[in-house]
Amino acid sequence: MPVPTEGAPPPLSGTPVPVPAYFRHAEPGFSLKRPGGLSRSLPPRPPAKGSVPISRLFPPRTPGWHQPQPRRVTFQGKASETLQSPSYDPSRPESFFQQSFQRLGRLGHGSYGEVFKVRSKEDGRLYAVKRSMSPFRGPKDRARKLAEVGGHEKVGQHPRCVRLEQAWEEGGILYLQTELCGPSLQQHCEAWGTGLPEAQVWGYLRDTLLALAHLHGQGLVHLDVKPANIFLGPRGRCKLGDFGLLVELGASGTGEAQEGDPRYMAPELLRGSYGTAADVFR
Repeated sequence: MPVPTEGAPPPLSGTPVPVPAYFRHAEPGFSLKRPGGLSRSLPPRPPAKGSVPISRLFPPRTPGWHQPQPRRVTFQGKASETLQSPSYDPSRPESFFQQSFQRLGRLGHGSYGEVFKVRSKEDGRLYAVKRSMSPFRGPKDRARKLAEVGGHEKVGQHPRCVRLEQAWEEGGILYLQTELCGPSLQQHCEAWGTGLPEAQVWGYLRDTLLALAHLHGQGLVHLDVKPANIFLGPRGRCKLGDFGLLVELGASGTGEAQEGDPRYMAPELLRGSYGTAADVFR
């Protein structure tokens, strides 16, 4: 047998290396890899130049309760009428409110929305415009918000109630244009700091009761009488406003009435009794 020289690799033997029986009889393992080779599938064909895009075949629909154009909101006479104004151009991106009114300041804000002091570009007079904070979430939310317009129209004209000029919806937002009043009774009391003069308190109480007598005489209940919803007017008078929770007694929807601020809630409402007494309690 030849002896290998130092540093040279040993010669290879012709005898194969033994393989354990387990590996000879074992089944091939599972693998997620695909067998190698060239792909025989063709690349996707480009769209034909004359084909119509899917977005044009199925354009996004605007819900029926989401009006992109300014539409008048009313429960009396002709509803869903497109608003017209000499200062409004529907081809411009600004809303009807932005084009038709000069905003002079913000009178208040809350979860309901914002109230602005504005000047109409059409007649030059001062008004208040209440704008909802967020778009309608659906048909039920829209109906709930538009109920304030119906409440104003049911109340009608009375010197001790805030007068509604017009209401409209645009882009899912509700706008209410009313006469311009002074600050609310709550704001007035906070600014005064101390107790109001007794004669002034009796005057505010008289005007509020006159407004409630007008509502109750028509079978209406306010359900949200509080200082924040009583607004000061000229010569020390005041007016009742915010008729969003107003209920018509005997109507089918009385059972679905909503209570107002719990800090001013009448005991009758806690018992589920919706009557005129809910607006007057000690």
